[in-house]
Amino acid sequence: MTATANIPSNLAIKSSENDFELFSSLRYDPKLLREEFNTAVAGQPSPFLLFSYHVDRLRVGAAAFDWPHAKDFMNAPGVEEALRKKCDEAVANAEVSDNGLMVRMLLSREGEFRVQALPTRPLLRGALDAAYFNPDVWQASSDRDITNVPQPVLKVYVDTEQTPSSMFSSYKTTYRSHYEAAQLRIGMTDRMKDVILYNENNEVMEGSVRNVAFWRDGGWVSPPNSSGGLPGTIRRWLLEQGILKERVIHKTDLQPGEWVLLTNGVDITILGRIEELA
Repeated sequence: MTATANIPSNLAIKSSENDFELFSSLRYDPKLLREEFNTAVAGQPSPFLLFSYHVDRLRVGAAAFDWPHAKDFMNAPGVEEALRKKCDEAVANAEVSDNGLMVRMLLSREGEFRVQALPTRPLLRGALDAAYFNPDVWQASSDRDITNVPQPVLKVYVDTEQTPSSMFSSYKTTYRSHYEAAQLRIGMTDRMKDVILYNENNEVMEGSVRNVAFWRDGGWVSPPNSSGGLPGTIRRWLLEQGILKERVIHKTDLQPGEWVLLTNGVDITILGRIEELA
């Protein structure tokens, strides 16, 4: 199968345990053209956030689920250029504003690729501001005004039940019932909140829509992949740069009021604080 073969543009999302797609969501935003970290990864200024990392994610997912057609598609010569072209077309057909777009790339087991370009929230802070926030410095300051930290600051809750780790927690797919169940348990109705999932050993995995990191011993630490969470694209970049370290974090380690660094391919980096459920 060639990289440009059979790329339908309009399919319903498959979301059952036996019929699902791999996907990866990334930000399209002209502001990213000025972000040096994104330019360094792309080799030139790009409005797509860490595009090659998202292609890698689809390739790794196809291999993990052992989908022959999808693996052939993702390993074909020129596939990254072909996928970028389809993303460019989706953006061109969308209503682009200064807010940017969420670009969702989907891959089926048959090797069919499609793109959705959807509205998203504006990026009103520096893309990496939250990752460089130091809670120790903030705590020691005389003016601990919450409005002086990168905004917005999300409310983050700890789930009330375990979520067993699985292929569906370790790879990004359209089968998301475990995330939806966690969101329902804490009453999450929008993405200005998040809920922290933990596995059968009470090890923190991730948030329901974002990777998580916690401030420990003077730096941000993120649960390792072995705890069962997604290896996110921004998380990958932060680890490569040494801004994040990996450490097993248990549910019992989490305290109300502590800061959480939340990351994904659309919000990039954003802060949260742990709240107790009412």
